[in-house]
Amino acid sequence: MRESPVAKLRRLDGEIVLLSHIQGLLEWDLETGMPCMAEEERGRELSLVSRLIHERVTSAEMAETIESSASVVENPEDAAILRIRKKALEKESLVPADLVEELSAEKGLAHGAWVKAREDNDWNLFRPVLERLVSLSVQRVRAIDSSASPYDSMLSDYEEGMSVAVLDPVFSLVEDGVHRIMGEISGHDVDDSFLFRAYDKAGMKDFCNHVITAMGFDWTRGKTGISQHPFTNTVGYDDVRITNRFTDAGIFDPIGSAIHETGHALYAQHASLSAALRGTSAGRGASTGVHESQSRFWENIIGRSRAFWHGMYPVLRKYLTCLDDITEESFVKAINRSHPSAIRVNADELTYTLHIIIRYEVEKAMISGSVSFSDLPAYWNELSGNILHYTPANDAEGILQDCHWAGADFGYFPSYAVGNIYASQFFEAMQKDLGADNIDASLAAGEYSLITDWQNRNIWAHGAVYEPAILVRNVTGRAIDAGSYIRYLENRFRDLYL
Repeated sequence: MRESPVAKLRRLDGEIVLLSHIQGLLEWDLETGMPCMAEEERGRELSLVSRLIHERVTSAEMAETIESSASVVENPEDAAILRIRKKALEKESLVPADLVEELSAEKGLAHGAWVKAREDNDWNLFRPVLERLVSLSVQRVRAIDSSASPYDSMLSDYEEGMSVAVLDPVFSLVEDGVHRIMGEISGHDVDDSFLFRAYDKAGMKDFCNHVITAMGFDWTRGKTGISQHPFTNTVGYDDVRITNRFTDAGIFDPIGSAIHETGHALYAQHASLSAALRGTSAGRGASTGVHESQSRFWENIIGRSRAFWHGMYPVLRKYLTCLDDITEESFVKAINRSHPSAIRVNADELTYTLHIIIRYEVEKAMISGSVSFSDLPAYWNELSGNILHYTPANDAEGILQDCHWAGADFGYFPSYAVGNIYASQFFEAMQKDLGADNIDASLAAGEYSLITDWQNRNIWAHGAVYEPAILVRNVTGRAIDAGSYIRYLENRFRDLYL
C-alpha cells in the first residue's frame, strides 16, 4: 500500500525524534558519570548524531513530504508536526552541515573546559572555548537570516517570536517591581540558619523521592540520577530522566531542585501520552519558557507555599531529624527568606529573576561584541552589583557558575524569567477556575491531582500543538504580562514579611 503524505511525514518526523532521544541519552551519560577520558570520543559521537539529525531535517525527501502534506493535514496534531518540521527545514537547510558538526564537536569539549575552569576559578580556561562557541553560533543564525539580529534569532530558537524588543520593557518592569518589594521588606529579616545544619543525605534523597512520587512522577517511565547541575532530559517518550545533587549546604536546595525538575518531567511524561502526539516532535513541551513555567510553578508557587508545607513538613521531619526543634511556620519563612546572593540555582524566589536579567544583559553584550570576552567577568560583576545588589567574590560564583554556555545555549537563560512570568499567569487562571481555597486545601491534604489534572487539561496534554504565545493566550487570556508576576510576588512576600 502506498504511504500517504501525512503518514510519511509522521514516519520521517519519528526518525528525527528517535535520533534526538539517542542524543539525549549520550548527553545524560556525559553529565552523570561518563569517564573523563571518554570526552573526546563522546564529542565525536554527539557530532555524528547531530549530523544525522541535520541531514534528515533538511533532506529533499523531507522537503517534498512537507510540500505534499500541506494541503491534506486534517487535525491539529498533524498540523503541528507539519509546522515544526517546516520551520526546522527552513532554518537548518540554510546552515552548512560542516558548521553543524563543528559546533556540536565544540560543545562536546566545552563542558569539560567549563568544569575545570569553575573548579580552578580561572575564567581564562573557559574564555577561548566560549569565544569559539559564540562565533560558531553567530555564524549559524546569520546563515539562517542575515537580516535579523543574531541575539533575537537565538531568543526565538527557545521561545518562538521572542525578541529584545519584547523582553527589554518586560524585564525593566520586573526589575523595578522586585526592587520595590526588596525595599518594602528591608529590615524584616528572618532566621534561616537552621537550613544550613548538617543533614542526613540518605534521608534527604529518600524524602526527595517521596515528593517526586507524590507529585505524580511515573517511575515506570523515568528515573533519577546525580549530576553537578540538576537537569531533566527526555531520552524516550517512556524514558524521562531527572538529576539532583546533594552537595549544597542548604537543606532546601536539593528539595527545590527535586520539585523543579519533577515539574519539567511531569510535562514531558504527559505530553507524550496522547496517541496522536506520542513519538512525534509535537509530543513535547510548547517551548522552553512554557516548560520553565511548569518547573518554576512547582518549585516556587507550590513548593514554597504555606499550604504545601502544612501537608509535607511532618513528612520531612520524619526523614530529617535535624529539624525536630523547628516549627512549620519557621521553616516556611526560612525557605522564603529573601536576600541577594551569588548563585542563581540557590537564589530566593524574589531575587531569582534578577539573576536572569544579569545573564540576559551579558549575553546581549557577548553576542553583539560590545564587551570583549576578557572584560566579561568585570561586566558581570558590575551588573550584579547594580541589578542584584550583590558583587561576586570571584568568577566561580560569578560568570562561571552556570553550565549553559558550554552547551552554546545562548538565548536560553531568559526562558527562566519568561517561565516565572508565565507561571504566575497560569496560577491566576488556575485560581479562577478551581478556587484559591480549594487549591490550598488540596495541598494541605497532600493531594496534588486537582492541580496536575488542571495542568494536564490546559497545558500538558496539548504538547507542542500550539505555539507558546497562542497557548499562553488560550489559557490566560493575554500575552506575557509582567504585572501578573509582580502581583504574585507582592502577595507572597508581603504575607511572609509584613
